[in-house]
Amino acid sequence: MSANSSSSKHLYFSNDCNFPKEYEWYIALGSILSAYNGDYVNDLKTYHHIKWIENGLSKMWDIKDNETFKDTANWLIEEGHRTKYLPRLDLLKRYRFEIENANAFFRILFKMFPDSAISYYQKKNKNHIRDIKNSDNLNYRYFGKLLQIAIEYLDLYQKNIGDYIQVDSLLAWDAVRLVNISRWALNCNYINEEEFYYYISQIKEPIQNTYDNWQQIALAYATAAIIWYPVNERAKSFPIILGELLNDERSLLVTCPFK
Repeated sequence: MSANSSSSKHLYFSNDCNFPKEYEWYIALGSILSAYNGDYVNDLKTYHHIKWIENGLSKMWDIKDNETFKDTANWLIEEGHRTKYLPRLDLLKRYRFEIENANAFFRILFKMFPDSAISYYQKKNKNHIRDIKNSDNLNYRYFGKLLQIAIEYLDLYQKNIGDYIQVDSLLAWDAVRLVNISRWALNCNYINEEEFYYYISQIKEPIQNTYDNWQQIALAYATAAIIWYPVNERAKSFPIILGELLNDERSLLVTCPFK
């Protein structure tokens, strides 16, 4: 989830950064979402108006004060979506495997009639999809859109940030969001800097134990983003903006060591 529903066409860098050095790694981690939101990717302060952030925290996260922030932050640290979304990630990988190892009929079907290919796959694997649907209260339209996007934008992902087939953990989805809601809450004065650092510091070791570099985190986050909400605009924007973030010499993902 993000507090902004629109994507940014450019990276925004602050020219007067002023934050403790120990925050840098976390700001780098949070920049993966900040880039998409059109916020500063290298600073603790925000590019957006505080009232806009307050509204986003309230509507998207139900965060209105110190107590509601802590409830949400603890949920992201302890649970989040990282386990819940794994069956959906597995579904994407199964569909890729089906296409890449298909018989002649399915290969022709996929190439000429991709929507029909998805319908065929859903019927063939209806029990597996039904189990995911029932456990997450999803509709069948969601699965069709998710599979369509995962294939339609595969080349764009591979070109800019990598192949989702390499993603094994979605911890990045929760960790990046934790840093961002903490940053927003701090800017809104819902928490102080001591509380800010306490919460964000909970995820550094798990993240470093799960991933090897910033690129893997960006890929995992972008994959989870379309799993959460599979729409063309997100699928098109995330790999492009994160590709820029991973390669811009001003980016903390370039200048700040991951480990």
